[in-house]
Amino acid sequence: MSESDCGFVDFKTIKKSISMLQVLEHYGLAQTLKGNGDSLSGPCPLHGGQTKGQFKVSTSKNCWHCFGQCKSGGNVLDFVSLKENIGIREAAIYLMERIGLSTVPVSTIQSEGKEVTSPQRQKDDKEPVTTAEESKINKPLGFVLKYLDPDHPYLTDQGLSKETVLAFGLGYCKRGILAERIAIPIQNKGGELVAYIGRFPGTPPEGKEKYKFPEGFKKSLELFNGHRAIKESSTEPLVLVQSVFDGMRIWQAGYRRTVALMGNSLSEEQATLVKEIVSSQGRVVLLLREDVTTTANQSILLRLSSSCFTKLITFQDSITDPEILIQAIRS
Repeated sequence: MSESDCGFVDFKTIKKSISMLQVLEHYGLAQTLKGNGDSLSGPCPLHGGQTKGQFKVSTSKNCWHCFGQCKSGGNVLDFVSLKENIGIREAAIYLMERIGLSTVPVSTIQSEGKEVTSPQRQKDDKEPVTTAEESKINKPLGFVLKYLDPDHPYLTDQGLSKETVLAFGLGYCKRGILAERIAIPIQNKGGELVAYIGRFPGTPPEGKEKYKFPEGFKKSLELFNGHRAIKESSTEPLVLVQSVFDGMRIWQAGYRRTVALMGNSLSEEQATLVKEIVSSQGRVVLLLREDVTTTANQSILLRLSSSCFTKLITFQDSITDPEILIQAIRS
């Protein structure tokens, strides 16, 4: 069981075990700073500063300070907290999960600023062994992104109402790994938050992908909105689309038994999740785009039709009139 699982976070060990240099390297920022002895300096990566020398890091003291717009400083937890727009506890969990602190021996646990002794927390410092089962799951996140902007015009341009945006927890992210992207929460079949994927709001510039997936996240193991769809009446067919935004538009139009692949292919694990939702007597309607290759769409159809009744409906580009498609689904 990890620190995040039991509710305790070892702030002291994190600050001692993780260096500012490691954190800067994690964000790809180390090369933007110049070294002078045990000091690093450069433009502030937190507020996007341009002035040289306004941001300083002491590698010996393992701390940082911004003399520019931020006018603040601190340790690795303070830096990640500001970078990701999350609380200190969430920043600690973020570092444990991204840098693997769960393997560090722990004897004193700190929670809510108070130290308590936690027996049976001693661990050896060997490298963790990843089992076959662990490699087939996306580990639930121990943090939630805060300060996402739900009023970004791209969301309105996609035909999503404010209620839908809030229901799915969408928002424009100004900082962090998903900076300048729409953050989209992804839950597993049990409803646990396992990732945020980022959609560039509009046509991305050359060299940037439309969607950004977090490192280590296996999208082939999840169905977007699957944890909600499984709760809907089994008398209705399950609708499967490729894009998360197409899925949300169908959901918004009133058809809640809808899931999205987050791509153009159906993995074996996703096919299993579909079968769990619809059961052996269930029905699946594939609502797939015509601009995707016929081979890809036929592959999805063949994989599911062997175990449940499946109907294929194709549409052009993206869903702009979900009501018409819903009529076709129920016909």
